[in-house]
Amino acid sequence: MRFSKLTQCFYPSDIAYSTFPSDIVDVVQADFDLAQTRPSGATLDLVNGAVVIVPAPALTLVQIKTAQIAAINSSCQNTLAAIITPYPPAEVNTWAMQYSEAVAYTASNAAPTPTLSAIVAAAVAAGGTGYTVASQAASVLAKAAAYTAASGAAIGERQALTDKINAAATIPAAQAVVW
Repeated sequence: MRFSKLTQCFYPSDIAYSTFPSDIVDVVQADFDLAQTRPSGATLDLVNGAVVIVPAPALTLVQIKTAQIAAINSSCQNTLAAIITPYPPAEVNTWAMQYSEAVAYTASNAAPTPTLSAIVAAAVAAGGTGYTVASQAASVLAKAAAYTAASGAAIGERQALTDKINAAATIPAAQAVVW
């Protein structure tokens, strides 16, 4: 068995290679076996001709905080994504228009509602019953209120947890803040 510190790779003796790294050395099978047990992030070194595991450097408080905030942001994003997952992205892209039309229609049923009217017409044409611009506007406003409450709760939690992480003075304190 051979090992290169430069490549951090082993090269079995029974395989013919056309070239080797410049620092290749012969090592025993036990060195290879040991290397297979190294933890994530650890590297390998050569000491007196033997392969040794070099532990990964400890993360700093700033690195831990950055990782924790990224995890919090990801959890918040997943929470918000779960709310809109049942809807196709193209429909989600119309939500602002639908909301604007629903608010305008609620204020005056003479307000133009091209998006809501198109949705109602298509739903009725597809055999849907009970669809009116008024019912569609009410549905849009109810869903918007529910989304506002749910997204506000998730965003507020994310902000509070991020503040706690930023205020943490120690690594354990930062790591204790989770979604």
